Amino acid sequence: RNLFLGSGLLRVLLVFFGLWQDSFSDVKYTDIDYVVFSDAARFLAEGRSPFDRATYRYSPFLSVLLLPNVFCPIWGKLIFCFADVFVGWLVMSLNTKSPVSVSNAESIPWDFWCAVSWLLNPFTMTISTRGNGEAVVILMLLFQLWALRSGRTVAAGVIYGLAVHWRVYPAIYALSTALSLLGSAAPGRTLPSRLAPPAKFAAAAGAAFLGLTTRPARTTATTSRPSSTPSTSAGRGGPSS
Repeated sequence: RNLFLGSGLLRVLLVFFGLWQDSFSDVKYTDIDYVVFSDAARFLAEGRSPFDRATYRYSPFLSVLLLPNVFCPIWGKLIFCFADVFVGWLVMSLNTKSPVSVSNAESIPWDFWCAVSWLLNPFTMTISTRGNGEAVVILMLLFQLWALRSGRTVAAGVIYGLAVHWRVYPAIYALSTALSLLGSAAPGRTLPSRLAPPAKFAAAAGAAFLGLTTRPARTTATTSRPSSTPSTSAGRGGPSS
């Protein structure tokens, strides 16, 4: 518990240090992508598309997540830091608890060292506190792995589809995930039963990805243009009574 609280506090301190450096140094601490994220969120708050911001090539859900940046500029950084610490918790939860001897004095679980290698890593701390959102993608991928280990194949597919929608590069894990699902089947099962888990995973991932990516068709209303020829229906006066 102290590990997570301490690593979270370190990240918050780095966020505020970044504010100081951005104000007094020509070398900015904040990632330039975070400026793009914030501008896209501001555009969305104004009723515009986040893609009106040049170089914004990310999921529109990212701009929705960072809408509070309009009022609190460090909101997104705090969200990324929270995701970063949550990743450390998942790293600890997903690793086996095989003991590692330390100076022959005490035995510390392996999962603890795995969490330390993430939570106290200056590289990962700097990435999230500068405003880079990679921790969100990693959090999705680890949640997918947790769901697979828990036997929730459909949920894992939905999370994976969301991760690929968020950033394209998690698509490289599709083959390894499918092979893992094939290999996890009990020996002696028929081929259709062995193919069922990867098929469910692929269907759920594809449905989530397409559902989040496909845009609804726009209906174009036809506007009537005024006639270019003058009206010839002039009123005729009747015979006077």
